[in-house]
Amino acid sequence: MKLQKKQLEPLLTVLNYPIKNFAEARKRDRFLLEVNKEFNLVKKEERAIYEKFALKDKKGEFISVNDRLQFQSKDLDKINQEIEILLNEEIDIVSNLFIREVRVLIENSTVEFGSGVTLNLDSFFEIKEDKKDKK
Repeated sequence: MKLQKKQLEPLLTVLNYPIKNFAEARKRDRFLLEVNKEFNLVKKEERAIYEKFALKDKKGEFISVNDRLQFQSKDLDKINQEIEILLNEEIDIVSNLFIREVRVLIENSTVEFGSGVTLNLDSFFEIKEDKKDKK
């Protein structure tokens, strides 16, 4: 299953729903472990980009205000460009356990985010199924 890194968080949101069938729930949970692992890696990669550009004090420690790293305004475009490149990278989640179920779940689904933004998942996800996933 190939998807872009920016699709991991919405996928995790959609997949966190109750499943009554215990066997299906186990499949989902195993798949979620893989997605969660990739999501955490992306968060670490994002943090590394931010830290690369963050301002430091004379002691070499990051300068932050309200727990937010501080940057020079001239670096903001470069930071955003690096983050965009990272989030558009394609990853391959190898799992034939749950891909068909994910595809069915995503069809005609929407996710609401706290700011009132609604995301139609049909248009957001183009799940590419590898031949090895079709078993």
